[in-house]
Amino acid sequence: PCLRSVCLSGVGLGIKSGDAKANIGRLLGSSTVTELDISWNCFSAELFQHLAVRVVEMQRLRSLNVANCSAAGNSLGDAPILFFMEPLSNDDVLTHLDVSLNRINFSGALVLEDTLARHKRLEKLNLAQNPLGVLGVRSVLRLLARTTSALIEFNIEGCSNGPTVDAARRSIESQHFNASNPGGRYELNLTRPYHRALLRMLYKACETSNADPAVAFTDIVYSEGHYKHPQRNANGVRRVPETGILQLTLSTECAMEKVLAGMEEAPFSQILDRHFSQTRLRPSFHKVVPLFAQWRRMSGHQLEQVTVLKALSKDFVFTYAQIEEMCNKEKQIFSHVVNNLIHCVLGGQTARYLTFMLTPTFGEFIWNLVSCAKLLAFNVENPTGHYTLNLENCSDYAVAEQLLLLDRWESNVCRRRGAVP
Repeated sequence: PCLRSVCLSGVGLGIKSGDAKANIGRLLGSSTVTELDISWNCFSAELFQHLAVRVVEMQRLRSLNVANCSAAGNSLGDAPILFFMEPLSNDDVLTHLDVSLNRINFSGALVLEDTLARHKRLEKLNLAQNPLGVLGVRSVLRLLARTTSALIEFNIEGCSNGPTVDAARRSIESQHFNASNPGGRYELNLTRPYHRALLRMLYKACETSNADPAVAFTDIVYSEGHYKHPQRNANGVRRVPETGILQLTLSTECAMEKVLAGMEEAPFSQILDRHFSQTRLRPSFHKVVPLFAQWRRMSGHQLEQVTVLKALSKDFVFTYAQIEEMCNKEKQIFSHVVNNLIHCVLGGQTARYLTFMLTPTFGEFIWNLVSCAKLLAFNVENPTGHYTLNLENCSDYAVAEQLLLLDRWESNVCRRRGAVP
């Protein structure tokens, strides 16, 4: 017999302990412990980082619970738990992680997405009672859908409240990652875990679109001198610098031109379909079941379900059969599914018509028709006109996104033809 499970929940381990690092070192020095519960203690960023280093060195811990362990954040708003999550990209053993009640917002969710994207063992993740909001849930859902990630189950109960995109832009966290359109100007403080994760996500966006970082990244200004693109370590993680301020512009135009090569005279609808097939996620065969199992586990939690629908509407595409499955036995959420995901349905007008017909009552059908009116009336082949769009509405947001993409495409075509000086 040997000791395999240890519970030290709420015992004052951490800041109240005079020698916290040594205690954690001895605790994780065991060769037999595989389950550790140190929740409801108080850890600083330094202690969390030390814990992560020891977990990675140990390579034996399968279950770890650090719920409600974050002490006060730093002046930039970084919760201490972020310094624990980042090094876990080098772990190969954890199968269950509980980081609930740790003030993880959308920035922490992006760190998790970056860290666990290639983790081959972690199957269960508890994020309950964290202020993720739609932006944070987007990161969790993208992580679940990744074929390189082992994640099959997560808990986001009580995570619906969080900053909107507009609120995030007005806050200290003025930059966020948009998976379907990552291009733009960034100013990154590389001492922060969130900004380092954001930089790695930009590199991953280049890989997804087959763009050379040396070409895609332009106007680079680095406070520490010459900036060199980081190389990957043995686990495929890019070793980005941890000091200095980095300013850069990510341009995805070259990658877009490759994807849309030879389509200068093609209908706009085909151009948008080709673009979204490259930038939006379509759940793979092995991830469809976990995704819909997660949806079924949230049955009856309408607030969380609506948050998930809004997150799915930004990054995913679905078939009609998948939309029908989401509506199955979920009568209370029927209208929200159709209203939020109508623009994500593959198959053109026929699939949209069938999706609308899933609406159970005439009153809800009219409500969906009014809510999606601007999307349904949008003529993608002749988009010129004046638009008044409510970007909180997923259908209106989809119209705005298509207009921006078509504007970029037309500008690129004109520039190649010499029509723009």
